[in-house]
Amino acid sequence: MELKRYKLGEILELQRGYDLPSSQQKAGNVLVAGSNGIIGYHNEIRGNHPCITVGRSGSVGKVHYYEQPTWAHNTALFVKDFKGNNPQYLYYFLKNLHLDEMFVKGSSVVPSLDRKVVHSLVVPFHKEVVCQKRIALVLSNIDRKIELNRAINQNLEAMAKLLYDYWFVQFDFPNEEGKPYKSSGGEMVWNEKLKRDIPASWKTKAIEDIADVYNGATPSTVNEQNYGGDIVWITPKDLSDQKQKFVYQGERNISQAGYNSCSTHLLPPNTILMSSRAPIGLLSIAKTELCTNQGFKSFVPQAENISTYLYYYLNIHIKQIEQLGTGTTFKEVSREDVLKFPILKPSDAILDLWEERVSALNNKQFEIQKENEYLTKQRDELLPLLMNGQVSVNSDLSVYKKKRRGRILSLTLNQVSDIQILHCQSIVLLSEQVLMDEFQTECLIILVVITFGAEVFVTVAWHVLLEETSQVFQAFGLVLLEVTAHDDDAPVGEVTSSIAVLPKADVAVQITLTDVYAKAIGILHHATTVSVAKLLTQVEIKIKNQIFLFHK
Repeated sequence: MELKRYKLGEILELQRGYDLPSSQQKAGNVLVAGSNGIIGYHNEIRGNHPCITVGRSGSVGKVHYYEQPTWAHNTALFVKDFKGNNPQYLYYFLKNLHLDEMFVKGSSVVPSLDRKVVHSLVVPFHKEVVCQKRIALVLSNIDRKIELNRAINQNLEAMAKLLYDYWFVQFDFPNEEGKPYKSSGGEMVWNEKLKRDIPASWKTKAIEDIADVYNGATPSTVNEQNYGGDIVWITPKDLSDQKQKFVYQGERNISQAGYNSCSTHLLPPNTILMSSRAPIGLLSIAKTELCTNQGFKSFVPQAENISTYLYYYLNIHIKQIEQLGTGTTFKEVSREDVLKFPILKPSDAILDLWEERVSALNNKQFEIQKENEYLTKQRDELLPLLMNGQVSVNSDLSVYKKKRRGRILSLTLNQVSDIQILHCQSIVLLSEQVLMDEFQTECLIILVVITFGAEVFVTVAWHVLLEETSQVFQAFGLVLLEVTAHDDDAPVGEVTSSIAVLPKADVAVQITLTDVYAKAIGILHHATTVSVAKLLTQVEIKIKNQIFLFHK
């Protein structure tokens, strides 16, 4: 679909924000929005609600959207007049313009964005507000899922840090009776190196006693053949940009020739990467074989049970490590200083137990991290296609044909491949032993397809993927989804928008999506047999909230 083009000034009006020195900010719940996000809070509103800001100076062209009351700072422009357009759509519209590439450099070293130049841009634009809302809904639901995942990972990380503090700072790890060691009177001894009491069986070691430490290197950038290969190569900028606990890819790979040309070292999974200059102290755990540039000291654990412990130990002692840095242009920590850095070595039994407890958290965090990276990639690829009219949001999802089966409205998939137009799906696989009696469940798949248009389709497969699907029902993201079975003659008049009616009424599953796990109730329903209540069985299932295409 080819879109009509308009001057941006016909679509919206930008205005420079208002000066507010930090010394004049007063306690309140109004966020102060600068060029790169929230820079403080105040007690007065100066800006639209919702508020869209575009970085004017500093982080030029960076676009932010705020639902909360906002003071738009003078380092940003804000949308003063939406001119009847959907605000959330305008946010994504502005993001797609990449205004950070259009700033004007004047005599000042700080680039700035001229709103008059922005207003003069001629751009394709969806004028229909209904269409704007559909596009905004698709993109905003992806962003909500990303934010939800981030919140889950932050909670998981808080749990891991709390456990580390409880075991290795307060020394209340489980003793032989499962009770807190120190609080239960466990023996403590003074350690001269650490200047504190430690558990009697624990030792003080140097880093070199528990890990091998490697420097990195950079292949010559003059030779293009050194880059673009299959060897993952990490720089401090990668960690700074990604801001993740785990790392498995960088901005660019190097080739085997590039690897052979320099002194970098191939590091195994579970290596701890620590940036040793510009800046000192960025940490990440390698989840694949990789190498680094010279900006790292990388720790390869000598035992499997100490990797995660070492990550957190370095994390809480990073200030002391920073103080070891020397240099005039920028400080750098030497390999020799890192090797001699003292570390408290718990007993192997405690390290084994710690690794067992925390590995589940790590695995889930990494799974969510990868999902978010996939979501982000999908959103960023979808954004220009939607904004430029190359892809449209189909309001009635016409790939589905309505038909009647008795008195119950159902839908038919044209092809399994049509599911590709949907942006999120969760597959729940019930094992053969889930249900009771003689009801066989081999190959039974409940496929919950959550579209970012907030419509949900449920398909039941029995040996083969059936064409019969449920009545469309409304849902949003990770909320309670209920699927209730009825026979063909059951009354459907009182079925609410959150209920899907399965035409054949063989089985139903109630799914409560919470974080990463859910409880499911499997219901056996034979129309002529005993009541459903007598056939209930509760099962535990894992919900995989990942985006991928369904293939039988």
